Amino acid sequence: MLLNPKLIVALVIFAAAVLIFFLNSGDAEELPDNTPSIATPYKCAACDKKVELSDDQYFAKREEVDGEPPFICSACTKQQLYRLYTCNFCSTEFFGAEVPGGTGQCPKCHPPLDDYVAPEVEERKERRVLSY
Repeated sequence: MLLNPKLIVALVIFAAAVLIFFLNSGDAEELPDNTPSIATPYKCAACDKKVELSDDQYFAKREEVDGEPPFICSACTKQQLYRLYTCNFCSTEFFGAEVPGGTGQCPKCHPPLDDYVAPEVEERKERRVLSY
């Protein structure tokens, strides 16, 4: 008695599906989240309180104000919590241009954008490309 080839193929596919189902149905261990968490510095322009916001905290602050910064400061409750930048050349902290009265440049060394910053940025880009 010969079996129909279509029946044999169907039985093999069914057996494979059952095997795959049972292999995957066990309690799988959830992998730990090894994504590095990066905190971004913010500072209140009203009370000078510094905070570092993780990604989750950043999105929670965005929901508080229905959009973009400035966020609400947890210390003084004023909506003046802005991103804090650090100068690459002298490590001075300063506000960006989005803060009223802010220039977006380091108040200590005022690096000239044309002569000093552009070559340094291009050199970093070149080193990064060559490192791959």
